[in-house]
Amino acid sequence: RLIFKGFGDQAPHANSGDVILSVNELKHSRFLRKGENLHSDVYLTLEEALLGWSREIEHLDGEILHVSHHDVVKSDPVMSKTMRSKPHDFVTPMGSSLQIGGKGMAGSGYKRGALVLHLKIQIPELSEEQQEGVKFLLP
Repeated sequence: RLIFKGFGDQAPHANSGDVILSVNELKHSRFLRKGENLHSDVYLTLEEALLGWSREIEHLDGEILHVSHHDVVKSDPVMSKTMRSKPHDFVTPMGSSLQIGGKGMAGSGYKRGALVLHLKIQIPELSEEQQEGVKFLLP
């Protein structure tokens, strides 16, 4: 709600009224606004999470953003630091997110928030035969 004091109707020998502008934010099918940041889910298959992935994400303004597993920043809880994925590092950990600065909503001044992509890995149901194949492949 924005209030512009004294910009309402004017009448002789009377104080000008206020203009009150109310803004209602509509829900979007792919984006959720939290403050200055925009949030969206990106769904990955198990194959993509293990072997690498890339996507084109259409932003609210129509801009196409190119993102991939190379952009994911991984946390190392033991070392208490974060590090960018290496070119040969394809695995996207469960619960990962990707933050793109300056692609959120306008905030105070000229600063814009971030676009936060939450990476959701879809785990398929496996038959007994498929389970045995996975056990054979994994250490």
